[in-house]
Amino acid sequence: KNCYTDIDKMIENENLDIIDICLPTFLHKDATIKALEKGINVIVEKPMAMTYQESKEMLEAEKRSGKRLMVAHCVRFSKIYAATREAINGGEYGKLICADFARLSSVPMWRMSKGGPNKGRIDGVILDMHIHDVDYVQSILGMPRAVSAVASKNNFTFCDSVCTILKYDDGYVNIRGDWGLPQTFPFTTTFRVNLQRAAFVGHNGDNLKMYRDGGVTELITENEDNDDITSELDYFIDIVMNDKENTVNPPEQSANSMRLVEMIEESVKHNGKTIFVS
Repeated sequence: KNCYTDIDKMIENENLDIIDICLPTFLHKDATIKALEKGINVIVEKPMAMTYQESKEMLEAEKRSGKRLMVAHCVRFSKIYAATREAINGGEYGKLICADFARLSSVPMWRMSKGGPNKGRIDGVILDMHIHDVDYVQSILGMPRAVSAVASKNNFTFCDSVCTILKYDDGYVNIRGDWGLPQTFPFTTTFRVNLQRAAFVGHNGDNLKMYRDGGVTELITENEDNDDITSELDYFIDIVMNDKENTVNPPEQSANSMRLVEMIEESVKHNGKTIFVS
């Protein structure tokens, strides 16, 4: 295969169906728009862009081009998260009462060891890691009524630890993101979703249990194939090649996640002030 160090030369010389953009976040918007305008379908890594405004420009480019755009929010394609989404939406277990999500990591030395320019927000846990759970929650429950968040001091990166509350009419969701932990701390994801007639608990992307008054059911175990990255790529290829509607991960929802990130940052800036969604 041909290799390039210049994206303009690549999209000019190659006849491409799809381009997978894995560049640093501050380059997402320009690369995505270039590819779409050349008639290439685009899957771009999360976060979608640096700002909500940039995300809207990418959506406009998609509409002009007639091509497909998807943001690689891999959590939506994880089996345990997908099963929990079905339980919430299905109605069998009643309405949401509350939920807690956490994504925890040691200090990202891989990022700091690169020696690249400090881009401010791009080097913080909110835009880089916290957005995974924020995006997942709003993909199920929609935009919240209000947002409130507090964050740590800038000990290692732009922001190391954040705690966000998304407030809905029927309940609330608490989301924690922390990558300021010691190097010995293992990367950990966990969640608890409390519905009226059942609670779902997920751990590290490969274990899901349902708790009911009658007992505990292990729904998904670590022995099952839970490759969310492959699943999201297969899904995008399928909707492009077979002209299917994107029902799992439409880019408009990814733009809403960027809007939520900016609201979280605004709340943090004002020490947890409640920001209402207009």
